[in-house]
Amino acid sequence: MDIVAPRCIRSDSWDHHLQDLLGAIDLKLTGEEIGELEEPYQAQKVVGHV
Repeated sequence: MDIVAPRCIRSDSWDHHLQDLLGAIDLKLTGEEIGELEEPYQAQKVVGHV
């Protein structure tokens, strides 16, 4: 039987992430930003991989 172990995450990092997520609730995007997010994804050339 496989054993699954959760990652250990410090409790203070949870608070930091939660505050970031809650701050996003009031985030307002401009029409230009929304347009950029709705554009189809354009694949990029891989750089720096050996």
